[in-house]
Amino acid sequence: MSHKLLIVDDEVSIADILCETFEDEDIHSLAMYSGNEAIEYLNNNKVDLILSDIQMPNGTGIDILNHIQTLEEPPKIIMMTGYTEYSKDELIGKGALEVFSKPVDLENLIEHVSNLIE
Repeated sequence: MSHKLLIVDDEVSIADILCETFEDEDIHSLAMYSGNEAIEYLNNNKVDLILSDIQMPNGTGIDILNHIQTLEEPPKIIMMTGYTEYSKDELIGKGALEVFSKPVDLENLIEHVSNLIE
């Protein structure tokens, strides 16, 4: 079964590197560069897991988090942030499964994503 990971980060290089990293782990991944782009995609496509930055122009990770709650089958979501006004507990209360601080510990992130997608 092909699982899908949607990576959303306005820093194109970070999104692309994460996408390549997860593809190397045999996790089918797609990179997007704004929250609004991801929300539009999610309206017509299903994914198993979202890995999203929080602070982004053109739609934030919070916008994505709020939007997926309206979906019939919401995907799981992990948040990443260098800075946010929300605490980890607040983000988990809003539906995030985990919150990673940037720079992200890649090995730990890969382990978490792999466990959630299995």
